[in-house]
Amino acid sequence: MPGKQRILLLSDSPANQFAQHLALLYPNRVTALDFTTEGHGLSVLRKHGYVVTMVTQRRNLDKLDYAAVRDFAAAGGTVASCLAEYAYFLGASLRKSVVPEGDMPGLRICRRSDVTEGFEVGDVTAWFGKVSGAVGNDKNENQYYQRQIMGLEGRENLSILGVSTLNAGAVLTEERVGSGRIMALDMLSPKEPFFDSYGSTYKYLFLG
Repeated sequence: MPGKQRILLLSDSPANQFAQHLALLYPNRVTALDFTTEGHGLSVLRKHGYVVTMVTQRRNLDKLDYAAVRDFAAAGGTVASCLAEYAYFLGASLRKSVVPEGDMPGLRICRRSDVTEGFEVGDVTAWFGKVSGAVGNDKNENQYYQRQIMGLEGRENLSILGVSTLNAGAVLTEERVGSGRIMALDMLSPKEPFFDSYGSTYKYLFLG
């Protein structure tokens, strides 16, 4: 398969459900690599047309060569990153908001882009994960959570495409880097889609 069609997933959990579902959506196109143990410099990345990064454990943030990821984008590649590693590289503040069940966190579209094609500015879609049996909260043991980058503002080459309905923190961003781009999105909070999984219905939509 031509390299430009190939997708490289850089993750510290390269066999998780996200990796399996990504491979299901893009048959014979996805290679998953454990960035904590395998080299992933620019020479590796440039063999692919797309790179997806997912750091599931904060202790591994330093092990991801995000400078190489940005170099890949600058050379014309397309990157999709989770918020944690993107915020870490920018030196921005990442927040994980937890709210009682019933207050469903959403993603509000605030700028039109080909990434958000099909949505209008102001449209809201549910975007959250759910934890059951929360410790120390007998009155409300079911809770929703969502991640945001706080205090991030749009600037030249950086657009905030979607914000949280909880606190207006950035949930979906797009940065033009050289001749490529990096999309950052809260992909960790929404669980993998299943029947009636309201908070993760559109989890893979923006990756398309």
